[in-house]
Amino acid sequence: AKGGIDALVMTQGMATIQGFTPTKEGNDEKLTLHVWSRAAFAGLLLPSLLASSSSTSRPVVLSVLSGGIHSPYTKYATDPEL
Repeated sequence: AKGGIDALVMTQGMATIQGFTPTKEGNDEKLTLHVWSRAAFAGLLLPSLLASSSSTSRPVVLSVLSGGIHSPYTKYATDPEL
């Protein structure tokens, strides 16, 4: 891939309060969409990401989960887990 991909932003998702909803393979729909599809998509694009022609930085993959669905986390400054 000439030039490659410099940045990949993934925002696929769904907002639902359903419980476990199986796909035909037996996986949960939400887990498949939110996690496995992102890993598969980034993996498929890995050759193009590695072929990035950016001279200033390495390629980046950004995965946005629940963008705009939840209110901001206000305890980030004091959360020892971060």
